[in-house]
Amino acid sequence: LFRAASGVDVMCDLLFSTLPTGPGQRRSLFTFLPKVSKVDLYISHSWKCSSWLKFLAVSHYLNLDFALLAFFFSCLLSVLILVARAGWSVPGVAQQPQGLLFGCLVVWPILVFALAYTGGTFFSNRSFWLDQICIDQENLLLKSQALRAVPAFVANAERLVLLLDETYFGRLWCIYELAVHTKAGSGVAELVPTWMPTWTISILWFQVLLGAPSS
Repeated sequence: LFRAASGVDVMCDLLFSTLPTGPGQRRSLFTFLPKVSKVDLYISHSWKCSSWLKFLAVSHYLNLDFALLAFFFSCLLSVLILVARAGWSVPGVAQQPQGLLFGCLVVWPILVFALAYTGGTFFSNRSFWLDQICIDQENLLLKSQALRAVPAFVANAERLVLLLDETYFGRLWCIYELAVHTKAGSGVAELVPTWMPTWTISILWFQVLLGAPSS
């Protein structure tokens, strides 16, 4: 009953779960998931929360450090290119066209950050447990057996990741998962508020507006 999903499985499911693909696709995915004895990350979430917000929250949790590093090196590369274009004269960089400066110092680093922020999970080698794909949602017998085995799933996860939104503590199942983890006393529980990605993206958008050249 204990199955593990890859980063690609989890992110694709969260991205496309709002589309009218039907539950059969999830069932077919379940049959291909490998059987395991433990996973790296157990994702606890509210089914009422937007799948798009959960996609961004998982991206934020897994990829923020990588995205910041990619942002830093893209800025460094942009500066080197601009200095080289100015004949290795630092003061000459300021004489470059505003559009070029904006593109190299604002748009390019933010684009690199966004790609690393949302796409890094697709290359993760961690194993995940997410109920909507790691439990057969169509086979009622297997679903019932899996639900009874949730304490074992939680206890055999290295980390419990809580995707916290305003509905989380209003869902009995979420509270049950947290209580099971607390009682088991195994692994680490980490909280990821779903507003954090929105806040991060808003800051990036503000930086774009702030750095945009005046007409």
